[in-house]
Amino acid sequence: MKRLGCLGILILIGIFCLELYLYLVIGHYFGNEYLLPLIVMVAMGVAGFQVVRYHLTRLPKAMLGGRGGRHIVGLVAGGLLIFPGLGTDALGLLMLVPGIYHLLGRVGDVIAISLARQGMRKMFGAQLGGAFGGAFGGGGFSVPSPDDSAAFPRRPKTYDAEAETVEDPKLDKKKE
Repeated sequence: MKRLGCLGILILIGIFCLELYLYLVIGHYFGNEYLLPLIVMVAMGVAGFQVVRYHLTRLPKAMLGGRGGRHIVGLVAGGLLIFPGLGTDALGLLMLVPGIYHLLGRVGDVIAISLARQGMRKMFGAQLGGAFGGAFGGGGFSVPSPDDSAAFPRRPKTYDAEAETVEDPKLDKKKE
């Protein structure tokens, strides 16, 4: 509660009020039938849990590879689907449309790298260039970025070759 603050609470209350208004407008549009929008919201909540579960299982491995942006976008979209209301459901579904999903995934990659660097700062001290924040004396300890090819070398190329039998007349004489 301390981190969210009063403004955050007011924003959440405002979003809930807008969602309730949208629910009532859509229910009135269907002839005072409020059960159909409620069923849609419950179905979207279940789908949101599935989206969040899918992306949470793949996020750690993707973060290690520097490609966690799409999964972060998927988590936000799933969270919007879970949040009760038809407006946030529409926004969550819009974020899962493939073109928008990949576009926001690029932005998410920048956010993922920023989160990884922030985590490394917490682990290794305030300065990434110093050895553990200077706790063990100076030193050129640097944390590699996910795009650093020197820290993450590529696998060597492999070549396929076929063996060829060669007949040697000297060996044939020795066998006889």
